[in-house]
Amino acid sequence: MTARIRDRSVVAAVFAFGLLAGMTAAFAGPITDSATQAEQDLGANKPADALAAFDAATDAFWLASPLQFRRILFADAVSGYGHYTPHQGTTFKAGDTPVIYFEPVGYGFGVSGDATHIAFSTGIEIRTPGGLILAKTGNLADLEWTGAAKTREFYGSLGVTLPALKPGSYQLILTLTDTVSSKTVTTTLPFDIGA
Repeated sequence: MTARIRDRSVVAAVFAFGLLAGMTAAFAGPITDSATQAEQDLGANKPADALAAFDAATDAFWLASPLQFRRILFADAVSGYGHYTPHQGTTFKAGDTPVIYFEPVGYGFGVSGDATHIAFSTGIEIRTPGGLILAKTGNLADLEWTGAAKTREFYGSLGVTLPALKPGSYQLILTLTDTVSSKTVTTTLPFDIGA
């Protein structure tokens, strides 16, 4: 005996649900697995296990993430991670040394004995909005940190002395290269030279 389905919308809904469930399973991985375990451990009143699973999820995300900036801006003063005074506006004078504050995400951790280290090289370009390169350095500064454990609260600050530019609009392009993982990120900070 053959059964007939009269309502095709039920078939479509069942098919869509099966497809969605398959897609969810296909996208699950170490980040999702560890985060799920953390939530289950918290629900089971196992806070230490939950923290370990959460750390594993964070490690998996950090490894999979491209190098990116959580925050990047011009600052007048920097005293630590998250401790900075933003520069008001984007206007400077020719010859000024604006400071760039940034918080990278997704960098690698090197291990040497009991020490963990983070290391970056930096490059800068100054361009016109049309793309004409006016100044360039492939290695402005090397930034390094060494400690006993991994930190995801690394920040950098770089002072860039502006060349003698005419009043107008420009772009400062910062390239950050993680020398541990070889990941790289480039971002553009528009700025103006006042009259």
